[in-house]
Amino acid sequence: MTVVPWNCALGDSEPAPFAVAATVDLSTVDTNNIVITGVGSISSFGDVTQLITKRIKFVPPSGGSTTITLVNSSVLNLLGKHDRTIAETGWGLYICDGTRWIEFYFTLEGTTAFADLEQRVRALEEKLKFGSSGTGK
Repeated sequence: MTVVPWNCALGDSEPAPFAVAATVDLSTVDTNNIVITGVGSISSFGDVTQLITKRIKFVPPSGGSTTITLVNSSVLNLLGKHDRTIAETGWGLYICDGTRWIEFYFTLEGTTAFADLEQRVRALEEKLKFGSSGTGK
């Protein structure tokens, strides 16, 4: 029988709260659920030498004029390879490969990839239904 070592918390543990800082060291807590609140820029999620996954909820103050900014770099590799400005509650999935943190998923509250896809499919169906002339014949 093969024994696999645990590299993460088991089950849905309580989320660990963090405040926005230049470095938010996620390796200091034994949970995969993180909540980051506040205002400012985050350049790193800390140094980790093993594979680790964290689900992060970002909660900037309400109002939209204050934000959390994730700074894309060689140690925080974000989708799209550019800084991410978060003005409303959002969620992300981040995996450290032992040398850098990689963003695998990010969404804002109330938005889903499915809703966008559904809207695009409806638009395509309308084009097919009415043909390229738009007359429906």
